Formats: sequence, C-alpha cells, structure tokens
Amino acid sequence: MLKPVVCYLFTCFDQKSSFYEFLSNYKKFKAGTEHTLVICFKLLNEDQISILKKNLINISYEEFIDPESTNDFDFGSYKRVAEKYSQNYILFLNSHSYPISDNWLSLLSKFIGEKTLIGTSASCESILTSTILKKKYKFLSFFLRKFRYKKKFNNFPNPHLRTSSFFIKGYDYIDFISNNISLHYINKI
Repeated sequence: MLKPVVCYLFTCFDQKSSFYEFLSNYKKFKAGTEHTLVICFKLLNEDQISILKKNLINISYEEFIDPESTNDFDFGSYKRVAEKYSQNYILFLNSHSYPISDNWLSLLSKFIGEKTLIGTSASCESILTSTILKKKYKFLSFFLRKFRYKKKFNNFPNPHLRTSSFFIKGYDYIDFISNNISLHYINKI
C-alpha cells in the first residue's frame, strides 16, 4: 500500500494564523505513520506563497500550486490533488483543520478500505429542522423548501460529515466528484 497523503489547503480567503496553527500542531503531534505532506496553495500570488513558505523550513512537504484561476471552492482543488495522487488515501484538510493528538494519522489509517470515507468531524443538525423563515414575504419559497427537504431528510438527527477534514482514496474522490451533479452546480456559481 502506498503512503497516505495529508493535503492541507490554504487559499487567498484564509487567515495566515490558520496556516501557522496547522504548522504548529503538525510539528507538535506525531502522525504515527509515514505519509506525504502536500501543501496546496490556491488563488495566491508568488509573493504570498513565498511568505508562507518561509515557515515550512525543516518540514518535509510537496508543494501543489492549484493552477485553477477561478474559485471552484475546496472541492475543485481536492479533485486536482486527487488526480495527482489517485492511488493514495488522502486526508484532505482545509485551513481550519489541524492535528490535536499524537498518532492522529495512524488512528485514522486503521479504518481505511475500499469505498471508505472517514470524516473527522460531523454534526447531527437536521437540514429540515434548521430551515427557518427569515423574511415574511418569502413564505411561499420557505414552505416549498420545507416540503422538498421533508422528502429527502430525516427530522432529527440527520448526521452528516463536514468537509473541513476527511480521508478517502484519491480515485474514490474523483469518482464521487465527477458523478455528483449538485457539486457541478456549486462549482458554476
């Protein structure tokens, strides 16, 4: 089995303090297994990347500068990284994610397998019950949305994974993103 990849994504929309916190925790907490660290820079110019790279001295990593010049969100960058590392399991981390204990990657790696998605954070919020009427004149669209959600989602709990940090095989992510119509719609907004 190939070494897992840890892909940390930093974009022009993120705060440098998030980058520094990730690096601090990455150094502090041992992964517990060999891996390749990939730092993915998105929508940043050379000067911005250069400033961030000064903090990467003494850290073994591979640089991935996302070539996309439009904002297709985290999902688009993750797809391009997954295309490069399609045979590896990849732990995708957005700029707000970082390790909080020793053996963090080793613990996650125990559960990897074919067609497996591991989320490191989740929520029990229900999309149905969290939908509220914000403006009284929009009551028709509110009731239509509630009706549609009632068909698709349970009342509570409705567990779901957060995309701030998840572990998946590269080609499984590519398959998912290529076949998910709603994500194609999101990427075109």
